[in-house]
Amino acid sequence: MQNTKPKLTRAESNQRIRQAIDAIQKGDLQTLSSLVHTRAQANWLAPDRQGMALLSHAVESKHPQIVQWLLENGANPNTLFFERRLVRLDEDQGYAEGRYWSPLLSAIGMRQVVSIALLLEHGADLGLPVSVDYTYECDNCEDLLFRFGLEEKVSVLREAMQIAKATSAPATQHTARKARL
Repeated sequence: MQNTKPKLTRAESNQRIRQAIDAIQKGDLQTLSSLVHTRAQANWLAPDRQGMALLSHAVESKHPQIVQWLLENGANPNTLFFERRLVRLDEDQGYAEGRYWSPLLSAIGMRQVVSIALLLEHGADLGLPVSVDYTYECDNCEDLLFRFGLEEKVSVLREAMQIAKATSAPATQHTARKARL
């Protein structure tokens, strides 16, 4: 079976990524959802020198509903950059000193409790290193979360999210069963 969709050129692909970033910055979920259809697209990196992931843009733009949508559509909560380059995580490798950046680090640094909770609910690793720019003598995101006094707020919010998810599940099943009848 041949793929009937023509492959996008690099310029066309970069244009779609820029449109997605623009939609994120405006909080326009409708436009974003018309541009991002796959897990790979949910993990697009900006075609500029910084190369930030879409999820990073959503966190920095302070749009938790976009953060949630991207995570639910496959965005990697553990995207880690070192000196503006994407880092592949290896359990055995240590982290060199330098400028690290991740969506979780950004959310913690900006004290975005909802985004922190969403990232953690979708598997963000509190052990990710922090940038040396943070002079709080913290080695990782968990240390920084405690340093900023956010751990209790995040914990309460995560618990509330789990309760909401648990209580909405039976209602959703009931609604789906009712719709089939």
